[in-house]
Amino acid sequence: MAAMTDLDRLEQELDDVEVALTCLSRDGNDRCPSCRAAIADGTLAERPSLAACAATKLPAEIALPLAQH
Repeated sequence: MAAMTDLDRLEQELDDVEVALTCLSRDGNDRCPSCRAAIADGTLAERPSLAACAATKLPAEIALPLAQH
């Protein structure tokens, strides 16, 4: 993700917001595939919308690598 342009980052964040809103609006406490993939590939800290969504889901006992601002 280091080589992304500002426009690419904006597009990614808009996509992530859409995924997070859909995920948060459905019933259930399981993380969606997008959040699980971001956790697995280590990009969750770079994706604030997915990180916020994942933090509300189970399993809560797994520490999430959230960005420090």
